[in-house]
Amino acid sequence: MKVAFKGISKGEWTIVTAIEPRCTRTGNVIPQVYVQQVIVEGSTISTIAGANYNVLIERDIRIGSKVYVIKANEVIPYIEKVDNTNVKTIPIVVPTN
Repeated sequence: MKVAFKGISKGEWTIVTAIEPRCTRTGNVIPQVYVQQVIVEGSTISTIAGANYNVLIERDIRIGSKVYVIKANEVIPYIEKVDNTNVKTIPIVVPTN
């Protein structure tokens, strides 16, 4: 029997600089979130693939938001927390076509 132990992910706070649509290999359009470069667990992170635009809207992720970035399962960049207090943000534009 094999067991994999995962530690608590450590992250860093950074700022969202842009959110742009990106087409996946299957033709789905998902948001690509660009952040100020930050080093998390030895990796430099500057882009994060968003699941879909509804998730960004529900979590109130906007351009200018202060976000806490971790590496989910120690591999995939993920926005864990969002802090929009005392920051000037720009709402995202959801593509229609």
